[in-house]
Amino acid sequence: MLTVPDDSIIAIPGCGLLSVKHWGLIAALEKFPKSFESVAQVSILSYEYGESLDEIKTWEALLAFGGGLLDLLEKKRQFAGSRCIFICHSLGGILLKKALNLACARKDYFQAFLDSILGIIFLGTPHNFGTDQKALERYTTIARFADSGKKGCLKPISLASGANDPPGRSQICNLALQFETFQLPIPVLSVYDGKETRVGWFKSKSLTLVDEEFAKTSLPKEQSYQSDFAHADLCRFDMLGNATHRILEFLQGLLKSAKSVSTFPSSEVLFSHISKYSSIAPSWRSSSSTESAIGTLPARILPRCSSNPDFFGRTAELHELDTHLSPQAPIPRHYALCGMGGVGKTELAVQWFYAQTDHFRAMFWIDAAEPAQLASSYAKIALTLQIQPPGQADDLIANREIAKRWFANTDVPWLLIFDNADNINLLADYWPHDGLARHGSVLVTSRDPLASVVSGIITGLDLEPFPETEASEFIRRVTSCDLSEPEKQAALEMARELGCHPLDIVHMGGVIRRRQWSLQQFMESYHTNYPKLRDPKKTLQQFRHGSMLATAWNFADLDAQAVRLLRILSVLSPDRIQESFFVVSSSDTEPSAFFDDTEDFEGAKDALLSSSIIKRNKIRRELSIHRIIAQEARTWLPVEELYISFCDAVHIICRAWPFNDALENRHKTSRWVTCEAVFSHLEHIHKVYQSNEKSWSHKRYSVELVRLFQEGGAYLHERGFSFEGKPYLQSALRLYEKITEKPPDHLEVLSNIYYTLGAIANETNDGAGCLFNNLILLDMRIKTFEVKGTPDVRLAAANSQIGIAYMMIGKLALATEYFKKSIMLFQSLDNFQIDMLGFPAANLGLAYWMQGQLDEADDTFATALREREREFGKMDNISYKTGRILHGHGNVKASKAEVAKKIGETSQYISLMQESRKLHEASLKQLESTLGEYHHRVADLCHKIAGHRILENDHAEAQEYLDRALRIWGSKHWYKNQVARTSFLKGKHLLQMGSEHSHEGLLWIERARNLRSEILKDEESKEPTEEDYDDLIVFWSR
Repeated sequence: MLTVPDDSIIAIPGCGLLSVKHWGLIAALEKFPKSFESVAQVSILSYEYGESLDEIKTWEALLAFGGGLLDLLEKKRQFAGSRCIFICHSLGGILLKKALNLACARKDYFQAFLDSILGIIFLGTPHNFGTDQKALERYTTIARFADSGKKGCLKPISLASGANDPPGRSQICNLALQFETFQLPIPVLSVYDGKETRVGWFKSKSLTLVDEEFAKTSLPKEQSYQSDFAHADLCRFDMLGNATHRILEFLQGLLKSAKSVSTFPSSEVLFSHISKYSSIAPSWRSSSSTESAIGTLPARILPRCSSNPDFFGRTAELHELDTHLSPQAPIPRHYALCGMGGVGKTELAVQWFYAQTDHFRAMFWIDAAEPAQLASSYAKIALTLQIQPPGQADDLIANREIAKRWFANTDVPWLLIFDNADNINLLADYWPHDGLARHGSVLVTSRDPLASVVSGIITGLDLEPFPETEASEFIRRVTSCDLSEPEKQAALEMARELGCHPLDIVHMGGVIRRRQWSLQQFMESYHTNYPKLRDPKKTLQQFRHGSMLATAWNFADLDAQAVRLLRILSVLSPDRIQESFFVVSSSDTEPSAFFDDTEDFEGAKDALLSSSIIKRNKIRRELSIHRIIAQEARTWLPVEELYISFCDAVHIICRAWPFNDALENRHKTSRWVTCEAVFSHLEHIHKVYQSNEKSWSHKRYSVELVRLFQEGGAYLHERGFSFEGKPYLQSALRLYEKITEKPPDHLEVLSNIYYTLGAIANETNDGAGCLFNNLILLDMRIKTFEVKGTPDVRLAAANSQIGIAYMMIGKLALATEYFKKSIMLFQSLDNFQIDMLGFPAANLGLAYWMQGQLDEADDTFATALREREREFGKMDNISYKTGRILHGHGNVKASKAEVAKKIGETSQYISLMQESRKLHEASLKQLESTLGEYHHRVADLCHKIAGHRILENDHAEAQEYLDRALRIWGSKHWYKNQVARTSFLKGKHLLQMGSEHSHEGLLWIERARNLRSEILKDEESKEPTEEDYDDLIVFWSR
């Protein structure tokens, strides 16, 4: 057996100091005693600043490279079994601390990376010391020493200039505190200076730049060690003597404790020691820089509201946005506007957005409040730029990735604003590639005070309420009061009472205008009414008493129609509420349940507009309500009245939603545009329901809410977000069980729930869940058949679905019989259509194939394809059913080719394999046209075509297809099985390509093995084959 390395030492040099290649690390490792041989069994990766060093002129810029470093490390650490040890010199350790802080803040995404870290060695990396000011002085001294005449290094002058809180001051001082807060359980060796360093040319002095107190991180597993040398030489392994021995002993201990040496058969490849470095470095361009980098310009996605001609104040804040985000600002141009709700974050961002139209040729305002809203809004970027390929307009995931590529490759100045990103974790899949998007600026507005940490933004602003004098001036403006001294004093008193909060002032201003009060009259009424309204038990009211009082007055002032409209709006998504929801068209035979006529709706709307409670987009005919006002309206309502408003909102959305009751019409894309326009409201209704489910447990629900949630889950499943759709279906199931008076078609509704739950289970490799849900589904359909006496579509589909479940648990013969029965039942229907056989025929063909009945499988697929082409033409895009048939048929041809090869029929083998490749290529094309470029089924075909390219010795293209498949699956845990299989094939192919690729190949194989051990925890130790990895995959993905 031969040993192979699976661990890496990642070396990060100090900014402006000695590069890793001059550290003498390799020579030190090679000279180390042979008893510590595992130390030589590692690869060394060096971080190189390269040309990017010119960009580091402030602490902000240096910290920004920490975010880029995390991206590089996560991409380099694509092997689940590879571990890493970091060695950081001087300020290079700041990059790592920043990267680790970001990773700890997003453990849901970066846990695997954090788990891969064996330990850290800090060589003179400064940590916090005493007061912030003193710490900053120490950091500045190290930066000044590192600069010492070197071009492009950190300029300490920028740290001490100007403002009370200069750029980067708080970030660099808080970095160490946050690093300590996470208390990483990682072994750390902190080496500090043993000699003084001479700093400066004139009037120079000698200082110990990093002593023990300044070096210690206070992590639980930290050790410290004093070197015999000065700061610049701490990384000189060729001259450190005892320090080198101590560091290498520490390395050896890390590797031994992790049992890092893996074994592989000697027929694979031998790595005995490190011979050269490989490097990781920030790069400004992606390898696909020619892809769609132009687009149709100028391109704009505008905010939902126009620029406010009466915008007030915030001059300093607008200047801050200019400073950090204008195209001329230093990179990275990332900024966060944080602050409590209603403080004016969105208003400020809107005002700045419209002021930038001459500076950015591409500007995109993205609503990021809810997952579906974010996905839909972001997908419009590619459409606006007109860079999406033909047939991709409906693919949310494809358009997201296309837009991110454009951001990375374009030279055009662009601006991206994520508004209302209160759940920062949602932005992970939408954030432009760090280090690549050099020409872009990104602004985030969020109520999350940690937005600037979690998202990787390196600076931001906590937006505060107005100063008192500005607030009183704002009050006078929004109320148009006179300028008498008593009114000025009343305005100042009102500002203090309302906490100078902008939304409270606007909200209360509407009350004052409508009641035609003076400010003095308002304050008299305020002092009379506020004690009655304030309930100290309600936390929300304790902090938002101004708006709560205004809400109460508004309810008292508004007529019944306006109040009812407000209540319904508070349950819907706050943004882009179509007025058509409330207006009945002349062709609509069902009378409105909400307004007797259009005039009633218009009157209610005008009352809310005049009170500054809602806003209106005249062009789009859409309403919007501030989230805080909506939340307070819901909070103010008694439980019973909130429930009534909730039911009204449900009825409205049910009228607008294009229900798809016919099971045979599933997966047709024609209704997606309508669904997308309404889904954000369905999503918000589900959110309100979840918040009130316990308090409404005794309520009587209608089946329309069950149907609505079932449709929401099915729609997300159809759009490729299967896992996200599951909570909607679970809610629908719980609701169904509470309904006492069920309508005649209630079993159809319940069937749809179990059908979709079963489909999601098989999409996410959940065999047990698939069987559970489909057994219930089949039992229900059989009982319905026994009552009705005639089969229906759902019975036929249920037989196909239970066949899928049995396939997933290995009962192939039983599955085959169910697929046959499904086809027979479909064909017996009065409304039979060829399209109904798409899924069961494909499943039957695959069942034959997996049992080795290749002729039967070949005939099944050929017949299914021939009948679909006769009905719809070749390569139809009705749904992805044709793609599934082509995929399975290609598999059968490949298996027949292998049979021919075994009996020596070489020409037949070549011919059949060519047929297989063409079928798989056709399947890929058809799936891309119906599902988009980034669907998981597309990844399945990328894996298959990579296999063909390997056979044809087209190594580069094979690797491209494998990488594409891995990118599509990403880090989603429900695709772990697919990732394991493709990782194995990638590693196996790299080994076949020769010794140059052997190390990487072994790492990919190790990754596959580790993933397999996570999936099959009780499997006996063995060397898995490609067939073993195929067994992990649901049958139609093989």
